[in-house]
Amino acid sequence: MGNLYPIHPDPLMDISKLNATADALTAILSSGPAQREQLAQYALMRGLSFLQEKKDDRALGEFKRAVTFNPQLEEAYEYLGKIYQKNGKTKEAIEVFKKWTRSVTDSAKAVTALGNAYVENKQYEEAEVQFKKLQQMDPASPYAYNQLGHIYLNTDRADEAERQFRKVIRLSPRDANGYYGLGMALNKLERFEEAVEAFERAVSLKKKFEYAYADLAHAYIGLGEKDKAREQVDALYDLGTPLAKDLAQEIELSLFTPQITGIKPLDSTFPSVLGPGTSLSILDASLAAPNASKTFTLTFQFNQSMDAKSVQNPLNWFIFKAKGGPAGFYNNGITIHPEKEVLLSPVPNFVTYDPTHYRATVYFTITQNANGDGVIDPSHWVFKFQGTDVSGNMMDPAADEFDGFALIPF
Repeated sequence: MGNLYPIHPDPLMDISKLNATADALTAILSSGPAQREQLAQYALMRGLSFLQEKKDDRALGEFKRAVTFNPQLEEAYEYLGKIYQKNGKTKEAIEVFKKWTRSVTDSAKAVTALGNAYVENKQYEEAEVQFKKLQQMDPASPYAYNQLGHIYLNTDRADEAERQFRKVIRLSPRDANGYYGLGMALNKLERFEEAVEAFERAVSLKKKFEYAYADLAHAYIGLGEKDKAREQVDALYDLGTPLAKDLAQEIELSLFTPQITGIKPLDSTFPSVLGPGTSLSILDASLAAPNASKTFTLTFQFNQSMDAKSVQNPLNWFIFKAKGGPAGFYNNGITIHPEKEVLLSPVPNFVTYDPTHYRATVYFTITQNANGDGVIDPSHWVFKFQGTDVSGNMMDPAADEFDGFALIPF
């Protein structure tokens, strides 16, 4: 394997001699513009030499010296940030790239580096700002649109992601990444037939596109076409790469193991994201009256076709307070007014099942106390299903529970 960082030494300069004399040159040369530029180049070359010797700490010092002598030396900023990223210090890399964008205000490369570092650190709002800026700097480049699309996917804005990926395709119709991103957005929007078209286009342009084959399989699963999903698993095994094998095994788990994949908030009436101490009257105004009752719903999404009788059997569902782990703790572990806490029945009233979309809606009743001042922690009521799919397979124990605190099944 070659060096992680390319080295471009001056053919007239002996690096080993440079290492020995750089400090002396720093002391001797004056601070005029030409001399400062020369010092910056010396520091840059010395930093590259240390990188070649895998001495990252010493390389960092030289690159810092280089940008001190020449604040517009882009290569030094780039190497500084890369070293921090390589060592898991993304926040430090972000600070370097921010300084780079301030020092070289017209550098698309600096904006790109900063945007990607924000994405790496899951600072999606900040990353969005940078890639929108990059779009203005270079509107003909598909890269910024592609990155924005993935940011929108990571922040549950699939509609906006779709628009960005379609722009990528218009700008670069032979780029498989644009079709792949579009397919991912369409999968999230549950437009599976369109997603299949997008992924098939992606794999036609890039024959060994492991992720596209995997997501194509998920689109077929969404359509209920398990045989075609199985074909994508076979295609992944045929690719023979470690990544392809891992993805194939993950899909096989999805094909044969039923899972809760999330909830459908817009189809539910129970606000599972509200936290401790939520007054019942906030859930519904009718619950302001003492002893009043109200039936709520929570709709769950499964990854595949389920056994309707199993899903609709209330005894296969369990409702209980969170007791730790990914579910968190009810009331975050501190109940200030236990006399006001209202309990849910451990078994729902009844459950309906939508076999077309693989969705179960759980109905349960909440009753106000006699004083009309009941409270609840909606985010820490756990809903668990222990039933089977249409083939009799039991639920995946790693995805058969949900609460609003975790936000994802566990």
